[in-house]
Amino acid sequence: MIREEDKVHRSSNVVAPAASLPDSRSDQGPVEFDPSRRNVVLTGFMGTGKTTVGQLLADRLGFAFVDTDAAIESRYGPIPEIFRLNGEAAFRQYEHEVAVEFGALTSFVVSTGGRMLLDPANAAVLSRTGSVFCLTATIETILDRVMTGNAAQSRPLLAGSNVRQRIETLLSDRAEGYGQFTPVRTDGRDPESIVDEIIELLANRRIAPSTTSNAKPDQV
Repeated sequence: MIREEDKVHRSSNVVAPAASLPDSRSDQGPVEFDPSRRNVVLTGFMGTGKTTVGQLLADRLGFAFVDTDAAIESRYGPIPEIFRLNGEAAFRQYEHEVAVEFGALTSFVVSTGGRMLLDPANAAVLSRTGSVFCLTATIETILDRVMTGNAAQSRPLLAGSNVRQRIETLLSDRAEGYGQFTPVRTDGRDPESIVDEIIELLANRRIAPSTTSNAKPDQV
């Protein structure tokens, strides 16, 4: 089962510039699967395991890994401070910059912030070069993960006293957006089994097409 404490600290997930990308291959080598080096993009609500699953998936595929929130923090500082000093609009602009950057690359597993791919422009640029999966979990599972230690305090969108109600509202608001991507359930599962499922979906091309993936360049 994925737990918040199992995650590597976000600042350690930042990928170096393209000219000096690290080799993320595992000792066993990548799996027998050639997706033409298309990226694999993970979306979904906070606490669904995108970072944990993404790191393991990158090792299995022999891809590099990037956490978009970590990339933003490495350039602009902690996300709570970005929200406090510059507002959510600035953070969303930073997200789009990162989406455009990694949408122009290949051979990456990209773990995205919970709202990043709900923006059609971000979904368009990342879907062009990547297969997108939405990790899902129940409210109870999400609560258990995001309330571990001080995890909730680092998530500006959970500010307030009634975290459960806030999560319910956000999930309801985002249901249609998340629904355009291939879902992968994470409740009560170990990361390895989730990665196995994603690799099987990739190999069999059983991937839901994004409704935003056909946007023209001048629309992003």
